[in-house]
Amino acid sequence: MKVLHFGAGNIGRGFIAPILFNSKQIKELYFTDNNIDLISKLKETKEYNVIELDEKEKIVKVSGYNAVHSNDIDKELKLEEFDVLTTSIGSVNLKYIKDQVIKFIKAKESIKKPLIIMCCENGEKISSLFEKEVIESYKFDKKLIKFVDVMVDRIVPNEVSSDLSIKVEPYSSWVADERNWPSELEKITTIKYTENIDAEICKKVWMLNGGHASIAWKEWQLSKFKNKFINETLNNEIDNRLIIFLKRYLTEISNVVEFQFNYNREALDDFIDSVVSRFTNVHIKDEFDRVARNTLKKLQLDERILKPFQIAITNNIGCGYIKETIINALSYNNLDDPDCKLLEDLRRSHQDYKEFIASVIKDIDSETLNQIIN
Repeated sequence: MKVLHFGAGNIGRGFIAPILFNSKQIKELYFTDNNIDLISKLKETKEYNVIELDEKEKIVKVSGYNAVHSNDIDKELKLEEFDVLTTSIGSVNLKYIKDQVIKFIKAKESIKKPLIIMCCENGEKISSLFEKEVIESYKFDKKLIKFVDVMVDRIVPNEVSSDLSIKVEPYSSWVADERNWPSELEKITTIKYTENIDAEICKKVWMLNGGHASIAWKEWQLSKFKNKFINETLNNEIDNRLIIFLKRYLTEISNVVEFQFNYNREALDDFIDSVVSRFTNVHIKDEFDRVARNTLKKLQLDERILKPFQIAITNNIGCGYIKETIINALSYNNLDDPDCKLLEDLRRSHQDYKEFIASVIKDIDSETLNQIIN
């Protein structure tokens, strides 16, 4: 199988490529990006190291890839030869590659061969959302073109190295929706498959990504990020307020996941332990201000905090720590963060607290609003 991956940044190089190259099904992998310097470096270097940070560092060499600048795809590649397109460019940026993806779709349709598209982005069913965007512009053959929803999970700290090497946590998981995988194409063995992708995505997004954001906004309330790194703060034996908050938050969210998807309780408890272990990994230097960003996006009804909160209040599931997280996010005022400047503008223009919340959380209903305030 031949793969083109949109996004040659840390996630693409540190997570996507190692998993794909570890599969016997993948014969060729191309990175594409609009960063000229990065693509040039990938072309020149021919290999880089993925460094798994643990008690003993494990170095995985990645080689044998190709790279092409996004402006040169049509000129340098034969689009009909590619079997899989993957992305890690941020869900808000998918609109910028829509026209190029349509060209791949038309090329595959012309030879009546299947194409798999997997958007490896944080969020719920991003491939399906992107499919809707694409089909508004081009009505493709759904029997041939498969947008496959995935759950992807690996913490890759936002570090910049002088070379192409990437530092990552040892843990990684990539789960795909088995129901939409075309029978004509062999499954990639290093990806896991499920018929209940909604449960896997929500477990990860609500617990891991939501938990990450929750402790960042909480720490802003506690110290204004006087403590810079997540692992150091969670491992602080003198002040254990944040680790206690995290565990209680994860327990509440896991109760929602268990209710909503009839998810195995023991598996959820194991995942809580895994999340805590990963966040406290002394070798992962992840900063609070990184995981606190994009507050406005994370505070929408279809996102990692408000969605489980609404399920909880509707079904009388305890959610005090989820509610506290929403309040912490609404009061997050780190003016080094672009979203906080927007939040501050909204605070000034809406003196009434209810009106302020309604201006932040689009289409919020009166019941949810009252539950946050009361």
